Amino acid sequence: MGHFHLTAQPGSQQRRDERKHDTDKFEKLIENLQALKASLVRKLSERQADLGSKQEALAAVLRENEALRARVAAQPVNKADLNRMAMERTKQKEVLEAAESQAEQLEHTVHSQEVQAVAALKSLEDAAGRYNTAAHRLKLIPASAKRADGVTYELRLNRDAGSAAELSNLDLKGVVRPGLERLCELYRTKAGQLGRDLLALREAATAGLEAVAERREENSNLEAQIARLEASLKIAREEQEGRVRGVSGRAERLAAEVDGLRATAGARAAEMEDRKSAVAAEVETLQRGYEAEVSRLRVELRGALEAMLQHRMYCQQRLEGAAAAVRAVQAQVSALPAPHSSLLAGSS
Repeated sequence: MGHFHLTAQPGSQQRRDERKHDTDKFEKLIENLQALKASLVRKLSERQADLGSKQEALAAVLRENEALRARVAAQPVNKADLNRMAMERTKQKEVLEAAESQAEQLEHTVHSQEVQAVAALKSLEDAAGRYNTAAHRLKLIPASAKRADGVTYELRLNRDAGSAAELSNLDLKGVVRPGLERLCELYRTKAGQLGRDLLALREAATAGLEAVAERREENSNLEAQIARLEASLKIAREEQEGRVRGVSGRAERLAAEVDGLRATAGARAAEMEDRKSAVAAEVETLQRGYEAEVSRLRVELRGALEAMLQHRMYCQQRLEGAAAAVRAVQAQVSALPAPHSSLLAGSS
């Protein structure tokens, strides 16, 4: 029996690690570029200040040279003075050439540093673009994005910044880095939970495989049992077929007996038909007698009803006569004098 193996696909944990690595790399690159730009700006300021001082010194030398020329022009000149002025002129020329050479070197250095600063700024802008792209992919941009939690993570560079603090619009160490660390910690926790879930799924899969193995073994046992039952069924079927053949012979014998009984039943049916006719005639006679009796009873009932009506009328007449007699007696009693009035008359 084969076993299934669950392999973890490169998922959210790997992507989060890659994003964290890219974020750390971008932050380090931004910090290095900011430090480099600050150093270049500082060196450029120093070189410009040095160049300014050299130019001021050169201007002072030129002014002094002009003053000396004016003094020489105003003074009587002898050979010693000419030699001294020639030497002074040579010396001043050497100083001037040295100052011009140093100024050219400083200008070349400043130009080189400006080129380096532009390249560094371009590299910094490219890094900022990659950072913004990664932040947008991570749903950190804009501030209303899913994982931004209201924090602005979009990095914008200021080419006209005079210091490293003014170079970007974000506080990388105070805001961006803590926010990214919180986000990494959150997804590290989720990754741990997913790892535990994956372990639980692997354990469940292992248990499922074991259950499948048990079910396969049970199926094998059931298949063997089914084979035994099929063999028993075959034997029972053969025995049943033998019994059916015996029953078929008996059924044929019973069919012959039934045919004989049918012949006997035919004779009895004719006899029953005769008895049925006799019973029908008797029933018809009884029905006619019943109908005659009913007619007679109806006539007698009608006569009894008429007699009852006549008796009722007779009783009603008698009652009316009795009522009239009672009323007459009441009238006579009312006409008699009162007994106490006759007694009073006798005593007087």
